[in-house]
Amino acid sequence: MQQEQSLYSKRRLTVLGVLVILVLIIVFLVWWWFVPKKPIVTQTGTPAITESDRVVLPKQTQVLETPSARPAVADQGEAQILSLARNFAERYGSWSTDSGFQNLNDLAPYSTARLRAEFEDTIAATETPTLFKGSETVVLKMDIQSRTASAAGVLVTTQRIETDSQLKQTVTYHDLLVFMVKQGEFWYVDRAEWKN
Repeated sequence: MQQEQSLYSKRRLTVLGVLVILVLIIVFLVWWWFVPKKPIVTQTGTPAITESDRVVLPKQTQVLETPSARPAVADQGEAQILSLARNFAERYGSWSTDSGFQNLNDLAPYSTARLRAEFEDTIAATETPTLFKGSETVVLKMDIQSRTASAAGVLVTTQRIETDSQLKQTVTYHDLLVFMVKQGEFWYVDRAEWKN
């Protein structure tokens, strides 16, 4: 009896396997039959160009740029002054109570001895706050107000985003007057005053 059941199971599995294979073959043949076939094209020589294949380009006109009234940066000295003013204003106006006056320490290499002494006095006279407060400053515009061979003054317009202990942000706009002096080949910030 077990032999008959075993034989019956083997026969059943064999028939089932053959049916699965036949179904797969039929599916493959149907797919192969309906898939579009690419035509085989053999090309010898160069193709002939017909009149409809030709492209006619319109006649080109030359556009002349009009020179601006004043170049963006007149000279290397002006570029140095504006770069120093931008970097100074953004670092000077960006701070947080968590950083411990790091912004002023970062500005020391770009400042005269007079301004470094002011920074040191400010740091010594300020108590450590208990609540968080911070400010991020971005320069919007710069205008050189005065310039000689050894001194310059730049008005820097900034946007300040102040964050309080509840992480509430307030956006304000301020002008910073940055006064610089040239010592040797380099410009240094000697004084900075917030105007509003």
